Amino acid sequence: MTTTREGPITTTYNEMADVVKFEAFRFFRLYGGEFDEWFAQANEVFVDAFWSYDREEGSFGNWLRRNLRWKLMDVVQFIAYRHKRFPYVELLDEMATIDNEPLRHLDSLTEDAQLVVQLVLDLPRTLAIEIDDRGGKPRNWRSVLRQYLLGMGWERDYIDEIFAEIKHAL
Repeated sequence: MTTTREGPITTTYNEMADVVKFEAFRFFRLYGGEFDEWFAQANEVFVDAFWSYDREEGSFGNWLRRNLRWKLMDVVQFIAYRHKRFPYVELLDEMATIDNEPLRHLDSLTEDAQLVVQLVLDLPRTLAIEIDDRGGKPRNWRSVLRQYLLGMGWERDYIDEIFAEIKHAL
């Protein structure tokens, strides 16, 4: 048994599929990326809009279009913020290897902790500028590194564990 407000969700989706595809294509054309990703985001927005729809708000088509534009624009803003703050998120993979002889005792660290140590020792220019802009103190290093790692998708608690592991090793 399906509980719906306008009929089965599949029927409603089939009626509004053109709207979902149109908005996904519109954002793909305006902001680039991959159409499949925009379409997947638009489908998620459809499901959210379907379950949050209230008949007193007006027609479902208008509700859906408004939700699609708002939430897809949120995705655009998130991507823009991430690229503005950290234009080179992939730098961890491209960092040059350095001589780790003085840090041999850090071999006991987990792989992610070693990546953070490597990041500190071979700091990308964008992060160095951000640290200097904030004052260049140790707390600024920590907050910029934390923000960088959050931008890569790491969880706050995990970052805290990594920092504690590095502190214990030093």
